[in-house]
Amino acid sequence: MQYPTVSVDGKMLLWAIRRSGKSIDKLAESQQMKNLKDWIDGKKDPTVKQLEAFATATYVPFGYLFFSNPPDEQIPIPYHRTIPDSPATSLSADMIDTIQIIEHRQDWMRGHLIGDGAEPLDFVGSAKLNDLPETIAHNMRKKLGIDQKWASAHSGWGDALTHMLDRIEDIGIFLSVNGVVGGNNRRPLNPYEFRGFVMSDVHAPFIFVNNRDIKSAQMFTISHGLAHVWMGKSAAFDLGGLSPAQDEIERVCNRIAAEFLVPTDSLNQRWVEFSSENNPYQAGAHHFKVSELVVARRALDARLINQYEFRKFYQREYREWVAKGSRGGEFYNTAQTRIGKRFLRNVINAVGPGGLLYREAYSLTGLNRKTFDGMMDRIKEKGV
Repeated sequence: MQYPTVSVDGKMLLWAIRRSGKSIDKLAESQQMKNLKDWIDGKKDPTVKQLEAFATATYVPFGYLFFSNPPDEQIPIPYHRTIPDSPATSLSADMIDTIQIIEHRQDWMRGHLIGDGAEPLDFVGSAKLNDLPETIAHNMRKKLGIDQKWASAHSGWGDALTHMLDRIEDIGIFLSVNGVVGGNNRRPLNPYEFRGFVMSDVHAPFIFVNNRDIKSAQMFTISHGLAHVWMGKSAAFDLGGLSPAQDEIERVCNRIAAEFLVPTDSLNQRWVEFSSENNPYQAGAHHFKVSELVVARRALDARLINQYEFRKFYQREYREWVAKGSRGGEFYNTAQTRIGKRFLRNVINAVGPGGLLYREAYSLTGLNRKTFDGMMDRIKEKGV
């Protein structure tokens, strides 16, 4: 049986392929797309079914493929890169879709909170550009209910990080730590494109952290995002080498994050002691309960080490992280981290007669009926 074909511009197919991050050869391995190169060259036309399969594989809305030119896709927040010649027009489908997922959650969450009579969060946008980073960092710690030596009570930086995440959600910030698009493990996020982003809002601020990044760098990314909330400024950022982009807000947020984690005065006072050890970064990490990478970055900021020393350490840290590989976790624990405990609790509490419909809850969380019911049971029983 001969199926009708449709004409599509090869440049739109190439745009979709580049946007997806996939290769022509990889896509052409599919039986439905085996003639992809001929479609691009205009030698053959795909059937509607074949083009639908292509759209699904490249994460592009089907209708876009019939445009005469690629659409000018925009994200609702500024995008700051440490690589200045990386054009914003090259945003991947993974990044765009991830931001849209969080935007959808924030829209619902804001309306839900306002409907319940929630007051605006007084700390969102409370910091100003001319405020001292030390002062803002102090105010952040005060709001979180921790002091300058907060991390020392924990056995290691991993435990300190967990405590910090809990405190951040406790004060009304929604946090998502995820390394894939939604719950799709076949769509990993690229940390070189973005390590995180913030969608600031006085009722429902969201911080997203790319979990594909080096674990030891994520504490800094979260602190940088926290600074954005205090400044009331939304943004996506790549923080290459834990360095900010050439933007005033980015530079200020980096200084705030640095002071929040490792105060300059304390580091300067202790550096001679740390330097007497075989590994000064390890000694600093043990004292401040942050990762060795954060200590190395702070030492660079304070000019205690040079750029070459930091880069050498950073590259070694990255190689070790890659060598370890990622480990899969228990489904519900992973889902809670990806979606965010605070957000999940709000969605689950809103479901019911006269409230949020189950199909809306599935859409907001990315869970299906079975996994959502399982998550409800888990949260209500364990109170997590």
